Amino acid sequence: MIRYILSIIGLLIIFSCSKKANLTTSDNTPKAEHIQPKPLARFITNLPQTIDFNGLDTLLFLKRSPCFGFCSAYDYTLFSNGIIRYMGYAHVDPIGEHYALLQESVWDTIIQEAHKITFFKLANRYPEIEENFIPDLPSTFIMLKDAGERKMIRDNHSPPKELKQLEVYIDAKLRSLTLESKSSNR
Repeated sequence: MIRYILSIIGLLIIFSCSKKANLTTSDNTPKAEHIQPKPLARFITNLPQTIDFNGLDTLLFLKRSPCFGFCSAYDYTLFSNGIIRYMGYAHVDPIGEHYALLQESVWDTIIQEAHKITFFKLANRYPEIEENFIPDLPSTFIMLKDAGERKMIRDNHSPPKELKQLEVYIDAKLRSLTLESKSSNR
């Protein structure tokens, strides 16, 4: 019985040692099949023919509202797979629904800029006193989601300078995208 148990222990030691030996090459560098793979990309790289938003979360929303004049009215929505939906409403080109893809690196820089200005700690609206809201002026609505935290800010006028700069920065990044017309399943 003792021989049997010792034989099993010996086999276990041999097999466990052989597994360790297979993890490295002769010069002690890890073998390629045991190197941790890169994490999968969060964003897709090709815009599909038909876009399905089921199960997707919103990471960014930027809206410029109309005014009592000729203000551009449009919005951008970034979904968790990297698809941007653009809706042009008035005094913009193009009008209507269009799509683009955002690169993860651009999203990462947007979030970095938001953290620099402590976006998630800013007030929910500017001006902070509702009675100072001016309906004739266009408003900018900006929502960001990062690390499970979601924040929406309405900027009618008099925001902190850093918030205005972030809005302009994000707007410029989104306006530089090449938009395409696609059909969507909503």
